Amino acid sequence: MPKIKTPNPNYEGITLGVKFNNGEAVVEDESIAKILVADYGYLISETVPEETVKPAAKPRKGAAKASE
Repeated sequence: MPKIKTPNPNYEGITLGVKFNNGEAVVEDESIAKILVADYGYLISETVPEETVKPAAKPRKGAAKASE
């Protein structure tokens, strides 16, 4: 997965559905990464191996239900 850098190292926001912190983000979809580079002038700084990216937390099954 490519790691993308913005021209502004302080950028905090969402572009094309990708959340950037301190001007950096890891992009799961390579086609989105290519658009960010071609259309927005962002740079691919490195490629992050998939093992190092933590999966999103799964919701707990059997969460407490409200009493009736």
